[in-house]
Amino acid sequence: MFNDTLTSLAERAEFSCPVEGQPDLYGLGIRIGIYIQMLAVQISGLLSIVLRQDDYLGESVVLFILAVGSVLIKLIVHKQILAVEAAPMVALLLAQVSVCRAVSRMGFVVGVIFAVEFCGLSSLFVWFWWHGMDVLGRSPCADDKAFFFAKVSLWGWFRTMNKVFAVFTAIAAGMMAIISPIQVYTVASVQYLLYWYQRLRGRVGPLEQNNGDQNSDMNDRDWKVDIQSAFEISINIGVIAFVEMTLKWNNITNVHSLRDPGQFMPLMISLAQLVAIIYQGVSRVAHMAATEDEPLAYGDGDDTDCTHENKSLLPRHLVNHDGAGQNDVELK
Repeated sequence: MFNDTLTSLAERAEFSCPVEGQPDLYGLGIRIGIYIQMLAVQISGLLSIVLRQDDYLGESVVLFILAVGSVLIKLIVHKQILAVEAAPMVALLLAQVSVCRAVSRMGFVVGVIFAVEFCGLSSLFVWFWWHGMDVLGRSPCADDKAFFFAKVSLWGWFRTMNKVFAVFTAIAAGMMAIISPIQVYTVASVQYLLYWYQRLRGRVGPLEQNNGDQNSDMNDRDWKVDIQSAFEISINIGVIAFVEMTLKWNNITNVHSLRDPGQFMPLMISLAQLVAIIYQGVSRVAHMAATEDEPLAYGDGDDTDCTHENKSLLPRHLVNHDGAGQNDVELK
């Protein structure tokens, strides 16, 4: 599909107004599929933290970004895409790679690919707003519009603002790429060594450590998750509005319909991922609820009560059968 897209773009010797878009790159089905995938990754990341279930969608997002990003770079190298077309795609891919969670659980190979994609897209973001727009050029229309809470010019102060934002993005990406892996693995290694050191000295058991730390860490972790999720969802909504309104205000045609059969494949795949994540979360909650209610099936009594106090009320043969090690205590 991507080779056919490159071939069709190579045949575009001249751009016209309105710009005829490429549905194989950013058609309606592909865009909705990306939006649903971003939502599914958010839900999967939250469930992996709250319900302790595996977050496996990050790998599929990384591989999808690798494919689409490769096509975007080829189009930019061959100058077969306009700045008004590239701006929404660069923003969308950068937002999509930013929603990936649990990077340390992806494995070495996928983690390296993610790091390359994140740094590469951040560099592409900087290059596009500082120099790439001049290379790709304007559309034949009067002016290229963009969305920033209103209809603004893509080439005016909006570009200057994104130049400044691109610098901060590059600095943040560099710091995250260097510090985050070192911090994650260092903290995990130190906690692991301290835990086993205390276990060997007999100062703490597995149940004691888990019960002691769980209540104190749960509130802080939930608070951090809520703030991070709210911020990421707000950024995603802003990027989606920027993409859709930019395509609409610039009258980019041929990318607002689902009549093309090629639009259904990414849409159905993303819907299947979302349904699978929701089903997995519901199943996990049902399993946890069933596990909590399981002791009630054996009786209505409190399991925390000491059973030795009631053994004196039992018949003699039941007391002997229940605990041979306590017969002398009960018979006195």
